[in-house]
Amino acid sequence: MVAPQLEGQININSASAEQWDLLPGIGPTTAERILAFVKKKAVTHASQLMRVKGIGRKTYDRIKPFLVVQGETTLHAADPKTQTP
Repeated sequence: MVAPQLEGQININSASAEQWDLLPGIGPTTAERILAFVKKKAVTHASQLMRVKGIGRKTYDRIKPFLVVQGETTLHAADPKTQTP
């Protein structure tokens, strides 16, 4: 199964576990760890996520284009009909 193409961004400080789960390399366990991490203290820079167990450099590099610390979460799976081959 091919992972869906994603569009939009995810606000680190306000995203839900379900929204985190859309990102490559982030499963339910890591999503819950992220939520616990940001509950303790708001994230001011995306790289702070590498302090969360399960998010190393490779995972961070994969999800970095989708991360923001301000604004709304707009992440969603792209419409496959609009994808270029």
